[in-house]
Amino acid sequence: MTSLADVLELMHIAPRRFEAVEARISYRKIPTRPSDAGRAEERELRVTGRTSADVIGGLRPDVELVHWRQCMFELWLEPIDEVTVAGRLGVRLRGRRRPTTHDYYVLPMPTEHCELVVDLERGILLRLACLEGGHEALALEVLEIEFDRSN
Repeated sequence: MTSLADVLELMHIAPRRFEAVEARISYRKIPTRPSDAGRAEERELRVTGRTSADVIGGLRPDVELVHWRQCMFELWLEPIDEVTVAGRLGVRLRGRRRPTTHDYYVLPMPTEHCELVVDLERGILLRLACLEGGHEALALEVLEIEFDRSN
């Protein structure tokens, strides 16, 4: 299994691993409280950029999967196993919120636990699931992704 040190190294070099990317991403928000019944949301997003900086752009749900290093400061990470997402091999991590010095959240929703899958070749995030009460409350997942041919 991949070590946490290997995953952190992948995260660090991810912005230098591609010059262009195009991806189709699934976004699902699942109500976990009775008061939120009927507020489920599901859609597909497309991400395109000439460089990793174009894609990173801001903290939007469709961008967080491609460049997610900001999230690591909010989480204690633990490798679980290796899985395949969108035909790419990745390492699944369990994330647990940790105290930070900033007063905002980078994750798409404040949650105590999450599950992440990091691409073992490119270091990008292939899946992010925010959990509430042990159930998925929000999930972002790469369905298809294509990188430039130069790297």
